[in-house]
Amino acid sequence: EKVDDISLKSTSCNPIQEARKQNIDKDDDDIKFIKEEISLEDRFVLPNKIDVNGEMIETPKIRIVNMCASADLGVNVNAVDVVSKYIHSELIIKGKVVLLKLPSPDSHIKAQVSEMGKVKVFGSQSFEEAFYFTRLFCSIVHHCIGCGSFENYSILNIVAGVSLSFPLDLKEIAQNYRQKKDTSLYSHQFDGNNSNSENQENFELSYQPEVFSCLYVKIKSPAVLCKLFANGSVSMMGARSMEDCFEVLKQILRMLKLPSK
Repeated sequence: EKVDDISLKSTSCNPIQEARKQNIDKDDDDIKFIKEEISLEDRFVLPNKIDVNGEMIETPKIRIVNMCASADLGVNVNAVDVVSKYIHSELIIKGKVVLLKLPSPDSHIKAQVSEMGKVKVFGSQSFEEAFYFTRLFCSIVHHCIGCGSFENYSILNIVAGVSLSFPLDLKEIAQNYRQKKDTSLYSHQFDGNNSNSENQENFELSYQPEVFSCLYVKIKSPAVLCKLFANGSVSMMGARSMEDCFEVLKQILRMLKLPSK
């Protein structure tokens, strides 16, 4: 019989209650070690100013919209065992993957568990949330199948947003990019540590307003896809740390501040 966190059954029969209880345990050495790693990752502090082509400007606020984290259970997972014991679950992708959800107020957090024991968690908006919910879902599966661990935790993807204080002329940006590329005048180096690619651009632009009203910017290092909107909004997808997000923001601002040739 399926159970959930509001069930009147005992805690030992309730996967989510038992999992939440286990997450509160502060004496787990492995969890302490991982939390230290996460705290180091989250210690990156955005500077107040950014040097954009010799001009110091205020650093726009970077807002985390969504994060994807993953961990390994270290065992194979029988999807039927999980679905039969946890009420907020269902089979997807031809029955090979289990989709797990949480009850309100955390219903926006979801996880996918593969039969190989890989857990991917979506919907977190901070490094602490990503770690906690990944640990929680691993614990839920553990209590459903009777075994499993919490290994190889990592951040797979960060979706972040930035609101610039000025509007963007997307058509002009795209035209300037094409002109400088065609005439070989556009040789600005964004990654100063990469001396082997001196004449290569670190990004690619794509603008098709008849398809979608944004300018796509593909950053090569770090590998992040950005969408620029006319109102000054910037969306980033693919970063794995706040440092990545900051580096991408710098490159975008430097690109926008390039003098017209």
